[in-house]
Amino acid sequence: MLTDYKMTERIDRNGWVYIKALIFKGKVTTEDEYYPMSDAMVPVTRYRRIETLREVEKSFEPTEMRENPDAPDEYMRNELAKDPYRDPIPEQDTDA
Repeated sequence: MLTDYKMTERIDRNGWVYIKALIFKGKVTTEDEYYPMSDAMVPVTRYRRIETLREVEKSFEPTEMRENPDAPDEYMRNELAKDPYRDPIPEQDTDA
C-alpha cells in the first residue's frame, strides 16, 4: 500500500505560511476507462487514492520560509516517512 499527500498553503500578511494537508492511502491499479479519441474503454494503470488517513496542519515562520522555501514539502515528506506500514509514492518520497 502507498501513501501520498495533498496540501494547500495560505500566507498571511505577516509572511506566516499555514498548511493544511490530507494524507491518503492508495495503490496502483489498472482499470478500464473511457478514451474519447477512440470511443472505447481502454486499460489505464495509475495510482488511485482509496482512503483519507488523516489531516495535518502546521505553520511556518517567515524566517523559516526565507531560509528554506521547500520547508512545507519537506515536512510533509517526513510525515509520510513515519508510517511503518506504507510507502510514499515515488514523487513524495524523502529520497526524491
